[in-house]
Amino acid sequence: MPEQLNLYLLKVELALVEANTPYKAYRVDPFTKPEWFTSKVNPVGKFPAVIYGGPDVDPEDPSPLSAKISESNTILEFVADLYPDSWLLPKDPIQRSDVCFFVKVTTKHIEGPFYAFLRGQESYENVLKDIECIQELLEEGKESDHENGKRE
Repeated sequence: MPEQLNLYLLKVELALVEANTPYKAYRVDPFTKPEWFTSKVNPVGKFPAVIYGGPDVDPEDPSPLSAKISESNTILEFVADLYPDSWLLPKDPIQRSDVCFFVKVTTKHIEGPFYAFLRGQESYENVLKDIECIQELLEEGKESDHENGKRE
């Protein structure tokens, strides 16, 4: 899939920028992954992946002392924990759990069908149906917040 369409990569980059995180981006072609990527960074070979900590070395030879973090939602939570003042996630545990639940639902109901649509495997109607499902969840959240006095 072309890099500009990789939503997983884009949402991680957006979070890094929003958190004002110093980072170095290193691009790897997802179709011709080099051996070092799967052997030293992410054995599953998925993108994006983050190398954190350890000495400052060539990205193609990451230090065994550094943490290798993959899966975009895991990286987002990691960045939010490293930079809590960025407000990528709420500090309140109940609000944070609501956000994490919403992320899981949108990942399942939006990202998967959207990629299937882009690959020509599903109709756009499936994407629209799942967007409606998400909108219903948002409406339920508004009603619940209003009942609990969280909204004016």
